[in-house]
Amino acid sequence: MHEPPGSSFVAPPGMVSAVVDPQSGELATDWCPTRTRQWYKPGSEPTEQCHLHTGPPEGQIAVDAGDAQSNDARNDPIGAVGRSLGKLLRKIIRW
Repeated sequence: MHEPPGSSFVAPPGMVSAVVDPQSGELATDWCPTRTRQWYKPGSEPTEQCHLHTGPPEGQIAVDAGDAQSNDARNDPIGAVGRSLGKLLRKIIRW
């Protein structure tokens, strides 16, 4: 049973929900481009994770934690300034 976006759908008692990839019908992963909450009778919900989306889309490079700040600075310059200011203040306060 699919929950329409923006609706005030109330699932019947006893139903269980799962966030799934609508393309595969399996449990959505962090890599799934689309996710939807669906409702199931207990025991009929999917248990396997999506086999179609197991990593970043082709041509896209995953950013590791070391590169996250430089990527953040491009996408959120004000947040990057705030983080830099916070680091500077921590150094000053320790002194």
